[in-house]
Amino acid sequence: MANIIREVLNNNNQELVLYCFGQSKVGFGITGTWTGSVAFAVSYDGVTFFPLGVNAFPSGTAVASTTANGNFEAATKNAVAVRARFTLTSGSPIVVIGA
Repeated sequence: MANIIREVLNNNNQELVLYCFGQSKVGFGITGTWTGSVAFAVSYDGVTFFPLGVNAFPSGTAVASTTANGNFEAATKNAVAVRARFTLTSGSPIVVIGA
């Protein structure tokens, strides 16, 4: 069963968390008019998060954060949750996470 969550991130350090236990991959979609960075993270216990390398979809090099709109994917075997955290300069990105 797929899980999808969507949120407008409009505060500094605002984050969006998706619990994805049992899913082998997750996708992140970022749109909107904004400047700043969105960092990706993964948790294996639901509490402590570590940087998550994501690839631009359909192909690209692994990054742990982005400063531009785009679609990204990552393998999440054994992960409990993934997170996108916004560091605000201006604007508000719309973040969608699906697993």
